[in-house]
Amino acid sequence: MMNYLEKNLNEQRLEQQKAERDSLFSTCALVNGEIYAFTCFKRLPIKKNLQTGEITILKNVKNYDLSFVPDGMLSVGHDIFVLELNGNRLLKYNTNENTCQYFYIDCNRKEWDNYAAFAQYGEYLYIIPRFLDELIKIEICSGKVQRDKKIHFKENGENFGKPWYGFQGEKVIWFFEKESNRVISYDMEKDVWENYELSVTINDCVHAVLYNNRMYILSSEGNIYGWNTENKLLEKIADCSNESKDGNIFYRIAITDKIIFVLPGLGQDIFCIDKNTKEISKYKSYPNDFRYLVPEGWSKYYGYCEDEDYYYFAMRSMNFILSLNKNSGEEQWIKSQLPTCQEYKNFYATYNKALLNENELDIDGLLCYLNSESIIGKNMICKLAGNQVWKRVKGETK
Repeated sequence: MMNYLEKNLNEQRLEQQKAERDSLFSTCALVNGEIYAFTCFKRLPIKKNLQTGEITILKNVKNYDLSFVPDGMLSVGHDIFVLELNGNRLLKYNTNENTCQYFYIDCNRKEWDNYAAFAQYGEYLYIIPRFLDELIKIEICSGKVQRDKKIHFKENGENFGKPWYGFQGEKVIWFFEKESNRVISYDMEKDVWENYELSVTINDCVHAVLYNNRMYILSSEGNIYGWNTENKLLEKIADCSNESKDGNIFYRIAITDKIIFVLPGLGQDIFCIDKNTKEISKYKSYPNDFRYLVPEGWSKYYGYCEDEDYYYFAMRSMNFILSLNKNSGEEQWIKSQLPTCQEYKNFYATYNKALLNENELDIDGLLCYLNSESIIGKNMICKLAGNQVWKRVKGETK
């Protein structure tokens, strides 16, 4: 009896872990109080209710291409715009109409890391490719793609170098070069580029945030700087590199009125910096059932979205969403109510229009695929990879 109970509990834990892994998403966008995202492994479109914690797989998204691997995301009204990881396309998803459109942006130079910045101002989206000397401007209403191939990263004949990391601060996009003391700005309203020099070299800027007219800059080794964008004075706020014992590579910061949160890349630890005293402390108030679920080599934190009061970090690596209050600095770990593994398999089957690997589906999932709109009347049965499984479903023995 005990062996049966133990086996049943182990199976339940395994199913829970599979469902948690299936629910991971690297980046997200906020629309009407709900988080929208695409899961990491099956790339299914989902939304999460922040009040109930429920994650719902979005049904019947028209024109959705399951091969699309999302990168940066931002929302404009009821539209969500998503960059493709490989740099080929931009996806537009309308939450009201539940439809997708795709625009070719041709930023593909590597399998990932193709973008230095992604921003929105007025009626346009702005994409700065990391490996191309051009600015891509997209009209939001029409989707018209404009490519400005002038060499922007020059001033009076001086080469600014390639933009390594960029972010939007209101109407300005700010850029950092790799291992440089230079900051470049592009004013989207005036179409003007400017160049600034810092008093120190920033080694590998991985994240920066503009908060109350002050820019907070994070380097991968854990140095945090504050740069006043008005008087251009730079201050080193903290160095977290000596606080980490596990070779922590830092990746994101979140700025609140009282606390600066420093979030890990390949390490385990979150650090908190008191803005008044500059004291650094290791964060310890994780939920009892908190755990990291990512494969080795994945950054723990990546994309996030925000409103006026909160940051919401994507559930890229753990079984909670981290929410941070911008005023108080208080954190909240939002637990998710997950779809079942079978629901993920069934929805994956309905969205999949390409070759199926029989390891991805069981019999129920296969039947769901066979009944889906994606293949009815389209003679796609021949594309099934598991021919023996298909014969079994039809009742054939040979």
